[in-house]
Amino acid sequence: MFEQLEMKRIGQIKTTIDSIAIVRGDDETCPDIGTKVVDERLEEMGHVVDIIGPISRPYILIKTKMHDESIVGKRLYSR
Repeated sequence: MFEQLEMKRIGQIKTTIDSIAIVRGDDETCPDIGTKVVDERLEEMGHVVDIIGPISRPYILIKTKMHDESIVGKRLYSR
């Protein structure tokens, strides 16, 4: 009936540049490029466009639907 979606915590938004949110990964696991990203309310925030930095705690770049600083500090999850 209902498909269970595995939610994985990605990390917290540290800053934004235009429509790109820079998220510091919580650990070495990170989503694939193109993965949809949601906030704690399960509202779609955007998708992963790149992963940079150290393997131990990478930075995840997310193309967001919101283009303002109000999203800084939000915790994001992958679907």
